[in-house]
Amino acid sequence: MHLQDAGLSTLRRCMKLASQRLAILVSCFLPAMNHPALADEVKFFDGGIDYWAAPAPKVVDQPTLKVEQKKPSEPSSFDWQRVMDPKNDDFFREGDYVPPAAFMEVARDPSDQNIRMWNAYIEKKNNLAARLQQRLQEYAASNAPMAPPGVVQAQTPRQQSTATSEADTKRYQFRMYFDSQCPHCKRMMQTLAELSEKGFFVEARQIDRLPFDSRGLPFAISAAAPDEVKRHAIASVPFLLVGDLKDKIVYKMAGYKSVSDIFGEIENGVKR
Repeated sequence: MHLQDAGLSTLRRCMKLASQRLAILVSCFLPAMNHPALADEVKFFDGGIDYWAAPAPKVVDQPTLKVEQKKPSEPSSFDWQRVMDPKNDDFFREGDYVPPAAFMEVARDPSDQNIRMWNAYIEKKNNLAARLQQRLQEYAASNAPMAPPGVVQAQTPRQQSTATSEADTKRYQFRMYFDSQCPHCKRMMQTLAELSEKGFFVEARQIDRLPFDSRGLPFAISAAAPDEVKRHAIASVPFLLVGDLKDKIVYKMAGYKSVSDIFGEIENGVKR
């Protein structure tokens, strides 16, 4: 009975102590809650935000792509200083063609030594071209096509005359005077190449002094002396001389000629 009274007494004291502390807390916070400046600020649940729910996913700002504005293309300027300088190969360039380095060297520095080396270079090229031409003649003479036995091909008189003249490679020799800038002269080079392949002696002499690419041509090319041009009265190019070693005649032909044109004029006795 005494224990029960003691427990009730202890419980009453605890409840009284708790009520006292609660009164103290209320007295501390109640003036602040009633203050007009803070009454509108302390609103935890009026803003529509649920502070007790799971946190919202973090929104990551996407980077903005920068679009570069294209600048108007500026017209490219031509480099005149480069082509005006003989030290640069572009000074000598003609389209995709660049003259031999030896020519550019002697043109840049026409010293006595360079001129001697240039003449030696041209002479060596001519010797190689002459050797090639001789070998082509020997090859054409030893490997001439022969008709099968019993087969006779009908030919017109013009064809017979042309065939006979073309076969006589030791009778005729050809020399053409040309200008490196003449388009008809360049076409005529093919005619001379055909004559050379048939075994005739062929050579070409250049009137002007500009660079000329003779690679691939099976005959010699050299510079024409001024007295030659005067002696033959060459007024236009291409100008062809055909020497008939048998009849001791020189045929002179001006303008572009094919192989058949040349032997046709020989047959008609065109000479000057």
